[in-house]
Amino acid sequence: MKKLKLLFLLLFVCMSAFQVSAQVADPTDVLINKKSYWQLSSRIGYDFPMFKEDFKFIEYKGGLMAGLSVNKYWNHWGFEIDFDYIKNSPTTTIGNTAFGYQPGGPVAGSVISFPTETTKTDISRMFIGIGPAYKWQSKNDKLTIELAAMGGLGFINGGEILVNAVNKPSTINDVLTYHSGFDNETVLTFKAQARATYWFKGGKWGVNGGVYYMNHFDVKKKKKNQ
Repeated sequence: MKKLKLLFLLLFVCMSAFQVSAQVADPTDVLINKKSYWQLSSRIGYDFPMFKEDFKFIEYKGGLMAGLSVNKYWNHWGFEIDFDYIKNSPTTTIGNTAFGYQPGGPVAGSVISFPTETTKTDISRMFIGIGPAYKWQSKNDKLTIELAAMGGLGFINGGEILVNAVNKPSTINDVLTYHSGFDNETVLTFKAQARATYWFKGGKWGVNGGVYYMNHFDVKKKKKNQ
């Protein structure tokens, strides 16, 4: 498996109460009822990773994501610049105890159990990109819905995981499963985002929530320990 495509679906709100109190708090530096203005927003949420190819006994769990966006609008259309930082962790489905078949010896033909040992490093990703953005705004200026599509660079590092068998018979392999992770990969990345913002009185501050999808293209595994 020389090449790997990573797909990531990032959710930074999941319910309305969570959007305001915990997920996102976005300062903006202009009144939203102006036709031309700059907008600065921040976000924090949860990332769900999806791999195009499955790894035997290995999964990547969701984790923290955080980011900043800068928008420039001329009435409904404009552009968006995004920066994102994402953290995930590999895990194994084998668990702390594994089972194996012993073909010979005093317990020939029996299924035996033995402990496992897992070593791993978290996988971190960063994204910086730019692209067009569209804004719909309610008549009372309280609600804004924004759509954006961006292209840029993704930076991927870490994600190595090794599961060893411990105190096992000689008939069982030492390595139960392994993935080498990624070594400071820089890849082309696409991101699509949708978000809704509720503005407080005066239009300078608001809270938002939304989802976005990110695709890293032509990601290669670490060459070390193939």
